[in-house]
This record gives sequence, C-alpha cells and structure tokens, in this order.
Amino acid sequence: MVVRGISTVVDTTLFLLVLGVAVATIAGVPMMTDDDGVDRADAIAERLSTGTERVNYSLAAAAQSLPGEPPITVTDGPPFERSAHGTLASLLADATVATVTIDGASVSRDGGAFERAVLDATRPRIRTENHSVQVSAVWEPYPSAPVTGCVVVGPTPPPAVDVRAATVTVDVPVPASRDRAITAARQNGYDGVGRVVADAVVRGIFPPGRAELALRGDYPVNALVAQRYADAREALGAKPTVPTSGSDVRAINEDVSNLLAANLADDLRTRYETPVTAARDVSSGTATITVRTWSP
Repeated sequence: MVVRGISTVVDTTLFLLVLGVAVATIAGVPMMTDDDGVDRADAIAERLSTGTERVNYSLAAAAQSLPGEPPITVTDGPPFERSAHGTLASLLADATVATVTIDGASVSRDGGAFERAVLDATRPRIRTENHSVQVSAVWEPYPSAPVTGCVVVGPTPPPAVDVRAATVTVDVPVPASRDRAITAARQNGYDGVGRVVADAVVRGIFPPGRAELALRGDYPVNALVAQRYADAREALGAKPTVPTSGSDVRAINEDVSNLLAANLADDLRTRYETPVTAARDVSSGTATITVRTWSP
C-alpha cells in the first residue's frame, strides 16, 4: 500500500519547532475485533492510513538538554508547546525523520517528545482482542544507510510464530532523489550517488529557508536548531560548530552535505558492486511502515 501526499508537515524536523500551538485530546478508540477482517495486518495498516489524530508535545526537555544553557525555570506556554495533526501513518513517517541518527548518533534533540506523542496516539489504534501487534516505521535514503530514522510501537514477534505483515509507503519531507542518483552514478560513480543523496537528506533535515528563520527566531527554537547543526557535524566527525542568527545557512548546509556525501560514498563502495546498482536502491523520499500481527 502506498500513501502519497498525506503528510501535514512540510519540513518535518523544523515543524517540531515552528508549528503553532493547539490543545486537543485523543478520543477513545474501540478495540479491533476478530470480525474486523481476515487479515488483521491489512486492516490495521488501513486504519493507520485513514484515521487522523492530533498530537501535543513539549520542547522543554529538549531545551533542558542543550549544553551550556542555564536551568530553565519556565517550561510551558507558547515557546515550548507544539501540536501536529495528520493520519497516524504520516505522523509515524514524520517521526522517523524527526529522530534521525547518523552512524547511531542522534542529531535532533527535539524529536523525542514528538516520537513519544505519536507512539502514544498509535497504541490505541492497533489494539486487538486476540492478537499481538507491532508497528515499525523506517526511513533510510537507501537500505541500511548510516543516516536513518526508526520508530517502533508494540512487542517484537517471538521466534517460530506465524506472523502476518502489511506495509505502507508514506512520503516524507526529504526530496526523492533516485533518478538524479542514477544519472550521477553514471557520471561520477559512488561519489556522485553520495552527493545526490546527501544533498537530499540535508535539504530535508535543514530546509534552508525555514532553518534561517528558525536561527533568527526566539528561544528555544533558535538554540535547538543551532544545536542540531552542531550535533550533525559532530556525528560526521567534524568540529561541532554552533551557528548564530547571522550565519549563512546555505553555506552551512553545503558544509554538512559535503561531510555526509563523503560518508555515504564510502559506505556505498563497501556494499554495492556498482554505483548504478547503489543508485537504484535510493528511496530518500519515503518511509516504510510495517504492521506485524500474530497470535500470542
């Protein structure tokens, strides 16, 4: 199943900081029964793709984690409160990019609260009377890339159990880049593929216009975006420089993209026989949501 154009978030990693505030509660959701369909995995995937929720979360914990910041005495109100709305499938996909890691290191301190809110909203939607359910959402620009995002709700299926599965593909706010990667592979080999993918990833994580506005904005948004840049550079083996409100965002993005491109090109060389084979595996613009069900 493919879900297109349903994400309510234009720039996932920055919407966590700049979206307006709303107050809402999640309505009770009835438990799915055995009469809801023969294949419960498909039924749950359909529910995630069509049912909408509004999730509320706070930037306070992320702000408190910033190095060198004084203790925060006020942790509520408009500067910290955020809300997002969309289908649960789109929210899960957004959470994968919001919690992105590079070589296992997190580069988005503000993504954790959003992830928890989305998982809390998902749990009542996947309850069944007689079956266990796990939902996982994964974003990666190509399989097993060093930059990735993953969120999971529900237990892991035990070994030797009969598991039914259904998948949903959802757009994320990282540009699709497979066609350009294939062209670059033929012209510049692995380095070309790494460059195309890195540019797409950085544009998704640090959309230039929004990043510039955020850096010039008020606390805690400006500090969190600045720290995200520093964390990304550190994860890529560079000095964790923290930009300021007057920094040239496009130059910073190019620098981060250069670092990531070298990282990705090295990784692609070790895992793909040819650059074109690697480019054909690129899927930077989508996340995959997998629903697994089994009898306990």
